[in-house]
Amino acid sequence: MPNPGLLRADIYKAGHLAARLTRHSDYSVHFAYLPGYTGEPLAWSLPLGIERVTPQSTLPNFFTNLLPEGYRLNALAASLKTSKSNELGLLLALGADVPGDIQVVPAGEAPLEVPAVLVTDAESVSFHDLMGVIDRKSLPGVQTKFSARVSTLMRTLPVNWRSEEALLKVSPERIPYLVENEYEHLRAAHTLKIPVAQSVLVSDREGVPGILVSRFDRGPSGERYALEDAAQILDIPPVAKYSADGDVTSESLLTAVSERAASPALAARNIYVQFLYAWLTGNGDLHAKNISLLKTPEKGWHVSPMYDVPNSWVYFKDDMALSVNSRVKNLKKRDWDALAHCAGIPEKMQRSLHKTALKAAAGVLWDRLPFTGSQRYGVERELSHRRWELEKYL
Repeated sequence: MPNPGLLRADIYKAGHLAARLTRHSDYSVHFAYLPGYTGEPLAWSLPLGIERVTPQSTLPNFFTNLLPEGYRLNALAASLKTSKSNELGLLLALGADVPGDIQVVPAGEAPLEVPAVLVTDAESVSFHDLMGVIDRKSLPGVQTKFSARVSTLMRTLPVNWRSEEALLKVSPERIPYLVENEYEHLRAAHTLKIPVAQSVLVSDREGVPGILVSRFDRGPSGERYALEDAAQILDIPPVAKYSADGDVTSESLLTAVSERAASPALAARNIYVQFLYAWLTGNGDLHAKNISLLKTPEKGWHVSPMYDVPNSWVYFKDDMALSVNSRVKNLKKRDWDALAHCAGIPEKMQRSLHKTALKAAAGVLWDRLPFTGSQRYGVERELSHRRWELEKYL
């Protein structure tokens, strides 16, 4: 008699068959590497030789973090007529193209190329019409986003872009002007002296703006680069990405991510600057899925380009996503001193990093953003106080 619960998935790493996920009749899922596989581990949390068993069609945290979240996860589950708790079934629908160099496909099938959702000129489509499309490229996170191919959207690849693959983000109705907000903060962040995701604004046929962000986990010829966000590295589920929902803090994230980089000291400084810029610009959404490690042939494992950096204060989220020195509100210079100590940053270097971050934060041009009235001026006033908290010690 056929077993309705049985489901198998093959997992490829950098194009090589490496492991398998098997769902049994009791709906437990068994992860194991294939006998004879001697390549790189799939993830920091899944070393070679390890086996994992998870209950009720759920997956090890590394794989769960490859899925979309929120309403995008609900939409995917509804389109497949399954429960959002059926993580293996959901992953199989998207697994042929997930972030990094992993591919998850039905057992016995070869991975195939997955076409991008947006493959025509942006000005010839309606972003609103795309809302009902289920993207078969897995794009983790909550924000509305679609896969795109730059060569079909623009006549030439933007300067310094390595990959033709990109993400197109649009502003959801509940978070107006998010696109313009993120673009301006990414633009200002380029003076931080750390890698920042390349982005460009585009518009659809109705003039609705979108932000096109280059996929840094893909190479010039479509090469797949290994990528893990901090939630995957810390081996926590997406629901625990904030300090309020779990044990992760800025210190635990910085330590776990930097110690796995080829240059731990450089990685620690990079992450310190990201937290500092988030605070100075009012970004209360720098959680464990918004800092990642990327592995490229040139650099090995290093902190990926900075991404997802909008000001969240204008949407009434004024605390930090992750605690700094046990605080998420009303941070002071001493709290940043404590994080700098955790990162191994000496005082002289810390002052230099503060000057750089302050200059970048001051480069955010609010006149370019559509926010007005108390929504804008209250945020600007608070951010001015934050800058002064650091400037008075320089």
